[in-house]
Amino acid sequence: MVLFWSQTKALYSCQESCRSSPLVAVATTLTVVQAIRARAPKLLPTRHVATAALLLPEVVASIRIGLNMSDLWVQWRHHPAIRRQPGVQLSSQVRHARELVASGSLGKALHVLGDALATVDPDSVQIRPTEAEGAVLLAELAVRCGRPRAATRWAEFGLRASQSMHGTHSAPTLAALRVLASSYRHAGQYHLACPLYHELADTSVAVHGDQALSTLAARASHALMLYETGHCIAARRRLSATISAHRDAYPLHSDSVRMTEYLNAMRQRCEVSQHVHRKHERDAVLASLSAS
Repeated sequence: MVLFWSQTKALYSCQESCRSSPLVAVATTLTVVQAIRARAPKLLPTRHVATAALLLPEVVASIRIGLNMSDLWVQWRHHPAIRRQPGVQLSSQVRHARELVASGSLGKALHVLGDALATVDPDSVQIRPTEAEGAVLLAELAVRCGRPRAATRWAEFGLRASQSMHGTHSAPTLAALRVLASSYRHAGQYHLACPLYHELADTSVAVHGDQALSTLAARASHALMLYETGHCIAARRRLSATISAHRDAYPLHSDSVRMTEYLNAMRQRCEVSQHVHRKHERDAVLASLSAS
């Protein structure tokens, strides 16, 4: 099997008879990172595996994997995919990454930030504002590029830093909280995302008001996470109330239609899966649905 690197993800080229089952992408990436760091540590200067994985496309063109994970053949790039600029300030690299995002080059922006933060320790207590900004942006891009597990540690770092420097009700902290909740959600860690969306909704009420779009979006996401963690009745009730509030405040907004589709899907899944809900809970949901 051959593993090629594109701007945003790994692409596999494998014959049908190559192996009986595909390799796990996360395990493959970690094995490749560990192998390169053991033999050419200067190519991946960070000691954090998740950050090193973001830098792989800069130095690796393709990887051939044999019958097992210990049989690796690495083809290096003749020139780095993104040239590093020694001495460039972190603030300049973060600004450059934002420019790349604005132009639609998410993969390049992700690599720039991975390189910029390569020597930053996410567990450090000594945090500079630009490091926090770069960490949150890196985490957001990693989620958008389909790599939420690589995003989680940087999102946690960014939230901790933002809360310390700006307080719990600041715009940077709300942005960091949203990104961390999103990274957990897209990584399938719904039990971790659920309380964060609840916190995000409550904080958004205090900052932006009860009818702000950001508040309603956080409440809708919280409802979805409640459903994914098995709290069907509470999820449907909360989403139904959010839809009603959204329609009252924004009668022409298209999000009401999308949220209604989610609510219908929840009800159908409960019916198909034959979920058993207590009668008084069912009655409460039906009443809220008829009101919406």
